[in-house]
Parts: sequence; C-alpha cells; structure tokens
Amino acid sequence: MRIAFAIVKLFQGGGLQRDCVEIARAVARLGHEVTILTAERDASDFTAGLDVSVLPARGATNHRRQEVFSAEVAAAKGGYDLLVGFNKLAGLDVLKAEHGTPHAENIRRAIAAYLAEKGVNSKAVRKTREPKRKRA
Repeated sequence: MRIAFAIVKLFQGGGLQRDCVEIARAVARLGHEVTILTAERDASDFTAGLDVSVLPARGATNHRRQEVFSAEVAAAKGGYDLLVGFNKLAGLDVLKAEHGTPHAENIRRAIAAYLAEKGVNSKAVRKTREPKRKRA
C-alpha cells in the first residue's frame, strides 16, 4: 500500500515529529511504500531512508500556511491508499491526536483497523512494536 504521513513542520527536536518518523519507519518495514508530506523540514538527517516531500505552503501567518498546506495534502490524497495526519488537516483517513511519544501503538492500531476495513491483512501492523524507551 502507498501510505502518506502528513505533518506541517518536520524537525529533529519535536515529539510529534519523532512519532511521525518512527511510525513511518515501522510501516515501511512492513513493506508499504511510505511518504512523509510536510510544509517545512530542517536540514538534519533524522529522516534518512524515508521519502519526504515538501509541499508548497506559503502564507503570511502560521494559520494561513497550515490552511494552504492542508489544501495541498488534500489534493495529494488521490496518490495514496491511506493518509495519516499528525496535525488537523483536510481529507485525512487517520489523525494522530494524542499527546506524547508513548502512543505510537495507538496509531498502529488505527492503521491496522483501516487496512482490515479495506480487506488488507493487517496482522503484521498489530504485532509491530517499537522498543520501549528508557526514561531519564
């Protein structure tokens, strides 16, 4: 399946960004074609090995940039079987709306449920888990 993950800003230091990249990697390991759609990204290499597409999202304010990015994501939806968002955007199939990084399993479950609904074997998605992080 072709799966797109949409996030307005993609930079190394953010928790939401880390979730996006970790989940995209986990889904890619299952053999799916994964693309991350973003309006902005930093120059770091923390997305190495992932396809990242920067969509134009110009605007004078953050609100306007997000509105333009949302429209760009909605327009790109036809090229993907599943569209997962990490911000509130138009046309999403799944929205990761929880706060904090320990919730990657919940979005995997949502993706598995969506795939099952479409008749795709989602057993592997349910069983895939990231290693637990050590707390400092």
